[in-house]
Amino acid sequence: MILGDLFQKNRRTEPVSIYWIRVFVIILLLAILTGYILLIGLDIYNDQPIINNSFIEENSFLVPVAILGFTNKTRLSCFFVHADNGAREYDKDCLQYINQPIGPNEDGYYQSVFYNNSFENNLVFSTSSNSGLSSLGLLVYLDNNNNNNNNNNGSIPMSLNLVNKELRSSHELFIGVYEMIPNSTIILNEYSFDGQNTYRIKIKRRLKEVMMPSWKNYFGFPVHEKLYYITSTSETLPSLNVTGISTPAAAIILEPESFITQVESDQRTKTVLSSLGLIGGNDTISPWGIVQKYCLRSNDSVQEKFKNNFNIVPLVSHLRADSNNKTSIQILQKRLEVLQLFLSEYAINLKHLEKIQKKSNDN
Repeated sequence: MILGDLFQKNRRTEPVSIYWIRVFVIILLLAILTGYILLIGLDIYNDQPIINNSFIEENSFLVPVAILGFTNKTRLSCFFVHADNGAREYDKDCLQYINQPIGPNEDGYYQSVFYNNSFENNLVFSTSSNSGLSSLGLLVYLDNNNNNNNNNNGSIPMSLNLVNKELRSSHELFIGVYEMIPNSTIILNEYSFDGQNTYRIKIKRRLKEVMMPSWKNYFGFPVHEKLYYITSTSETLPSLNVTGISTPAAAIILEPESFITQVESDQRTKTVLSSLGLIGGNDTISPWGIVQKYCLRSNDSVQEKFKNNFNIVPLVSHLRADSNNKTSIQILQKRLEVLQLFLSEYAINLKHLEKIQKKSNDN
């Protein structure tokens, strides 16, 4: 609807005072509506996203990268436990993923990495119905040639950092304040161990759907970037019993805690689409507004002018039976004229019909 439709010309059946009161009321309502829309827009602009939590069930997820640091020179061995049959396999396949400890570095640590770097044959933790791993173990052996003179007193100081491979590949997507998200998730998976024990690390996969800056967010169509990361917990177990190989000084077992992924999605509670219902909607046709029904309903001049223009009250006055056909025709003609005037004044916009008529005449 355009403003010209709101500020219609004065009806011939109403006093001019009604026209000006109607104009004043419309201007007042438009001002209120404009202010209301501005307040809603400001509220939408300042709205902060909330986190909507949901859960999805998956069959597998990637084995994380494990970065280990030792104060003593060590060597690593490993084993896989396959999910389909529960068989434990030592060294055969898993050694290709290990970089043996080198160093010491400038901090005095010997660093080793278990890196799932094969894009064609990714290592995954999976359920028993799928090919993959149910767990893997990293076995730590002391290098006796370098540690004969060191008194370890039963302790093997070491550190462990777990990094999700998917997190590394998506790190460049997050700039500014979003850089803190990948860094904070890395801190959640840092461990320091000191003792000749077995350490079981249970891993859960999580998904963060971060809302990126975009104008679409304000309209209810958020632009998300998916950030997969992991959380983990640790527990200390007695020394690992192994068969067929020498007993390690310490061991780290990585296994999934569950295959239920928690999804944290940024959502705006106030958007343009959600606010449209507050702004307005469709209503039934009602030719008389507040001004006609309440402000001037007791004004005799209004009623008198309406009656004088129509002679009869449209749609209410009933046709009386008359034996004179000529009189009946005149009454019917008058009723049609009154009805046409009433519809043109209160119900039908004649501009569209006039355009159709003009186009028809031109043709």
